[in-house]
Amino acid sequence: MERRIQNGHNNQWQNLFKMSRIMKQRKEMIKFGVCIALLFTLNVLSSFCKPQMGADNESYLDFEILDEQSKTCRLKKCVLQKDKVVEVPETAVISGQTYRLTTIGDRSFANYGCQKHLLKVILPQTITTIEESAFYSCDSLKEIVFPPKLTTIYRWAFYDCDGLEEISIPNSVTKIGNAAFSHCDKLTTVTLPNSEVEIEESAFWMTPLSQIFVPQFVKAIGVNAFDCNIIVDNENLNFSSEDGVLFDKTKKKLLSVPVDRESYVIPGSVEIIGDGAFFCCRHLSQVTIPKHLKTIGDCAFESSNIKEVEIPKSVTSIGKKAFLNCWQLSEVVIPNSVEVIGDSAFWQCNSLTQVTLSNSLKEIRCASFELCGRLTQIEIPNSVTVIGKGAFAKTGLTHISIPESTVKIGDWAFFSCYNLSQVTVSDSLLEIGNCAFKYCENLKQITIPSSTKTVGDWVFPQNCEVVGK
Repeated sequence: MERRIQNGHNNQWQNLFKMSRIMKQRKEMIKFGVCIALLFTLNVLSSFCKPQMGADNESYLDFEILDEQSKTCRLKKCVLQKDKVVEVPETAVISGQTYRLTTIGDRSFANYGCQKHLLKVILPQTITTIEESAFYSCDSLKEIVFPPKLTTIYRWAFYDCDGLEEISIPNSVTKIGNAAFSHCDKLTTVTLPNSEVEIEESAFWMTPLSQIFVPQFVKAIGVNAFDCNIIVDNENLNFSSEDGVLFDKTKKKLLSVPVDRESYVIPGSVEIIGDGAFFCCRHLSQVTIPKHLKTIGDCAFESSNIKEVEIPKSVTSIGKKAFLNCWQLSEVVIPNSVEVIGDSAFWQCNSLTQVTLSNSLKEIRCASFELCGRLTQIEIPNSVTVIGKGAFAKTGLTHISIPESTVKIGDWAFFSCYNLSQVTVSDSLLEIGNCAFKYCENLKQITIPSSTKTVGDWVFPQNCEVVGK
């Protein structure tokens, strides 16, 4: 019996010993596997994060594969811990494979210490593309060397690079994106490529450039691409300039006026004032418009200091936001030739006290006169069928008469007109939108015709008596 018990104990110990040996082997295998995994990870990381900018390990470049077939890659990020000149390599080793670097990735220099420490960038000959926001707000960047094969600089690529003083863009470039060099506060010298380049909206807006030369082959210039004097090569087939002002080649369309102009006489050849032509001309107080003008474009005089404007009887269209935020504008007469006034055309013209509307208008569009706080009266012509959303919201109107032609008063049309005490509505009105007269606290009574089939929510102030005909 004793022997059997002893044998039983021995068997148990043997089993435990075998199990412990198996467990130990498994642990060793796990450790080995972890080591292999760590070595692999470190190898991969070393291919992504090779310290290629010097001996310090605090700075490195990080790459990612762009296209496996062509063996190309992009720079994903640059990490800097101290001031440095960065020379980007032509190739990168990723997982043991060599890839050609063609692209500077979006926001690759916009974080990770570069905004503070990046002093200069030398790009390799292989780079063709700089993606959006790549160097966004790199305040210490004073110099960049562009490669000769570069074709595209995307939007915001160098936005707010306050240290950048001078750039020369190679002739290989065919696109400079929206606001690519906007708000570069020290950028005083720019050489544009003599290529069929498209320069997009606000590309060099809000820089201290005093003038820019536009070469022969420049194909497109976006709205507010520059805010300085513009000199165009006489051989350019698309644009022309006169006294620093940009026109199309025929001089029938005015495109851009330098923001520092105090007054300007538009040439008689001009038929169109282009979008944003006088945008943010803070010193501009007077403009003389030719008698054959047909169109005033979107944002044409937005945020300018214009005090008076005489719109000729030849004008048929006034674009959206055309006079938005013109705080000094006190009076405007819109001739009967005008058939369209765009959204927010006179938004927040705080000094506007007198408005004469065209009797050809079919619609007063969204927010056309919103926030014109000193506008106390206006006559809506008997051609207007729709008063748009927020058209007269937050104005100083004291009374208003809705003509027989009007069938709809849009949402918020007279919202928060605190001084509005009298509203006359014709029998033709079919619809009153949501909150149309909300917060018109001095409106004590209004009569709604039986023709009005639709009345929105929260249309009138709480203390207003609504009477039906």
